Amino acid sequence: MKLVEYYIKLFITFAKIKTDYQTSVSRHEISIELECSERNVIHVLNKMEEKQWIKAVRGKGRGNATSITFLKTLEEMFERFEKYSPKTEDIERLILMFEDYPQLNESHQLINKFINKLFGTEARFPQGVQDECEHLKIPYFRSLYSLNPSQVERQTETHMVKQIFNTLVRYNEERKVVEPSLSHYWEIDHDGKTFTFYLRKGVLFHHSKHLVAEDVKFTFERLKGTSSKWIIKDLDAIKCIGNYIVQFTFNKPSFQWLSLVTSPKCSIVPNDYAQKSTEEFSKTPIGTGPYKIKEHETDFLSLTVHNDYFQERAHIDNITIFVLPSIEKYLNVKNGDADPVFYIPFTILKGHDHDHQLQYIERERLSVKYLMWNMSKEKIRTNEVLRKKLSTILNKEEMVRELGFPRSEPASSFMKQSSSYQSEEIYQNLSDDTFEEPLTLITYDLPPHREDVKWIQHECKEHGITIDPKYIPYSTFMDHLKYADLILSEYVTQESEEVSLFNLFESQTVKSLINFENKEIIEGSLDQASRHEKMANRIEELKSVDTLLCKSFITIPLYWTFQKALYDKNLMGVSLSTIGLVPFNDLFYRKKLK
Repeated sequence: MKLVEYYIKLFITFAKIKTDYQTSVSRHEISIELECSERNVIHVLNKMEEKQWIKAVRGKGRGNATSITFLKTLEEMFERFEKYSPKTEDIERLILMFEDYPQLNESHQLINKFINKLFGTEARFPQGVQDECEHLKIPYFRSLYSLNPSQVERQTETHMVKQIFNTLVRYNEERKVVEPSLSHYWEIDHDGKTFTFYLRKGVLFHHSKHLVAEDVKFTFERLKGTSSKWIIKDLDAIKCIGNYIVQFTFNKPSFQWLSLVTSPKCSIVPNDYAQKSTEEFSKTPIGTGPYKIKEHETDFLSLTVHNDYFQERAHIDNITIFVLPSIEKYLNVKNGDADPVFYIPFTILKGHDHDHQLQYIERERLSVKYLMWNMSKEKIRTNEVLRKKLSTILNKEEMVRELGFPRSEPASSFMKQSSSYQSEEIYQNLSDDTFEEPLTLITYDLPPHREDVKWIQHECKEHGITIDPKYIPYSTFMDHLKYADLILSEYVTQESEEVSLFNLFESQTVKSLINFENKEIIEGSLDQASRHEKMANRIEELKSVDTLLCKSFITIPLYWTFQKALYDKNLMGVSLSTIGLVPFNDLFYRKKLK
C-alpha cells in the first residue's frame, strides 16, 4: 500500500503526471518528498524497478541525480491501490495529498478519478467465470459506534444492526402487522401476561452455532443491565421448553410487548455473547442476519455475506463502509464528466444533476429533531413563560426553508401520522421580555446540529434570550444531560410507530430530564397503554403523552428529516427503509449481457 502511495507522490511531483517522461532527481530530494531516509529511498526505488513501475539510472556518488522514467499511469496505480483493500486512513492520506496540488487536481481531476476508481462503476463486474464475488463499497460520512443491539439509538447503527441480526418477529410497515422471523409461530394468553414463541429449527449464528431457546433467554435477561431495561421491566420469568420453545410471563398485562420485540434492541444474540466480553461484542457482534462482520473500526466496517442465512442468501458478497467526511463535498458537486459511484447514501443532489446513469430516491418523515427542557431544574420547571416564549419565537417553517436538507417539514408532534404542521402565533405579550442568564444548550457534535444551534441562537438573541451551546461527543452525550438547561436531540422512527413512541417515552433522555410529577403521569399512561389489546387504543394512550410533552412546552419538536440517495441504474433492489438507508440483502447488480 505504501509503495503505491510513494509512486503516486513521486509521479505527481517529479513527472508532472506524464508516463514515459524522464526526469532527474537526487536521492535527497526524494527523501524530503517521501519523508524518509536516503537509505530507504534506495529500497523504494529498487522495489518499484522490480515491479516494472519505473526505469532508473542511478548517478554515481552521493548527491548525484538519478534519472527516473515513470511507466504506470495514475489510473493503473489507483486500480492497484483499490485491490489492496484500503482502509479509511489510507484513502484519507491520498485525498489530503491530492488537495496539496490544487492546480494539478483541477486540470487532471485527481480526486474525482480516485474516488470513482474506489466507489464507481468500473471493476464492479467480474469478467471471469471463476470469480463472481461482488463487492459494494459505500462512502459514508458519520462515524460508527457500538453495534450491540441493546445500545443502538442512531439511524446508522440501527441500520447496521438490522443487517447483522434478526428479531423473534418483525413488523410489516405496509400491512401494519407483526410477521414471523426467528419465531415461526407465537401465542398470547387472553390476559396479555404470557407470550409463547416457537423457534425455527436449523437457524445458524455467524459462528455456526445453532439458535436455541437459551440464546433467546440470554438475549432478554441481559437487558436488565442496559439502558433498554424498560423493555423487560414487568417481566417475571423466562422459561425454555426444550430447545425451540420460549415462554415469557409478565406480572401485569403487556399487550404492547409483541410489538416491542420487533425493535432492533431485541435482536437475538448468542448465549453469553459467544464467550466474548460486552466490549468485544459491541465492536464485532455475532448475529443470525444476512451479513456478518469481517472487520470493524470507528471509521471502517467490512461485512461479508452469511452463506447459511435461514432466509434468502443476500446477492452481494461483500459490503464495505468507509467513513470519509472529507470526500462528501466532492460527491455533492455537479460534474458531468465524472463516472458515477454506485451508491451515495446521503446527498444534496438529484439524479438529473449528474448524467442519466444515476437514479434518485428519497423518503420522508424519518426522524424528528427536537429541543427538550431540563425539567429537573427548578428555574426551568417553574418558568413556563420562558418555555412558552422559546417555543413560539422559533419559526420552524423559516428554519426548514433557510437550512434545507435534511430538514423536510416543520414538526408539531412526535406522531408520524400527525397532521401537517400549522404555524403558531407569536406570543406577543412576551416579545419585550429579556432573560439575563444564558441558557446552556447541550447537543452531540454533528454538522446539522451545529447549523440548527446557530440558527436557534440567532433567533433567541433577537428576543432577549442568550444560548450558550456545548457540543458533546455522541458516546458521552447522556453523561452531560444533567448540566443542560435544554438539549437538542433526535427522535428516530421505526417501522412500528408504537415501538418508536415507547422507545422515546421510555428513553434515558426523557427520564433524565422530566420532573417527578410529569414522570408519574407518563408512566401511568404507558401502563394504561399496555393493558389495551388493540394497537389503535394503545396508540391513543401514547398520543396523550405526546400531547403532554408538546402542549406543556416540555419538548419543542422542530422539524421532520428526510433522506435522499443517488445510485447507479445497474444497482437493483434499491429502497429506503424507515431509517433512510438501503437494506443490503435486497441489492444486486444488473450485468451487461452480450
